[in-house]
Amino acid sequence: MARTPDNITRGITVSFPGMPGGGGTDHASFVAAGVPSFGLGSNMWDYTSYTWHTNRDTYDKLVFDDLEADVVLTTCLIYQACEDPTFVARDRRMLSNDPRTGKPRTWPEVRDAERAGGLKK
Repeated sequence: MARTPDNITRGITVSFPGMPGGGGTDHASFVAAGVPSFGLGSNMWDYTSYTWHTNRDTYDKLVFDDLEADVVLTTCLIYQACEDPTFVARDRRMLSNDPRTGKPRTWPEVRDAERAGGLKK
C-alpha cells in the first residue's frame, strides 16, 4: 500500500492475515482454494438497506469519484502483485467462536459448483 498514492489509500485499513469472506465480494471461493484474495469495499451510504438488488439500484446512484479511486487502487494492487518477487503469505487467522452456536468458525472449503440453479437434474 505504501506505493499507492496517499489520496487513494487514505481511510483504508488492512489486516493480514484477514478474515474469510462472508459473501458479497465473491472472493471466498479463492480463499477456499488457498489463493490470496482481497475483499475490497467502498462507502456504503446505506446501499444495502435501500438500494441493493432492487429496482432502485440504478446508475444515478454511482459516485464517480469513488469509482475512480477504486479503479486506481485495484490497478495499483494488481500491478504491484505482478511485480513483487515474493508470494503473498497464505497464513490463516485463527477464527473466534460463533456467538450464536459457541462453535469455532470455519474457513470456506472448496466444494463442487451448483450448476442447475437449484433445479433438480
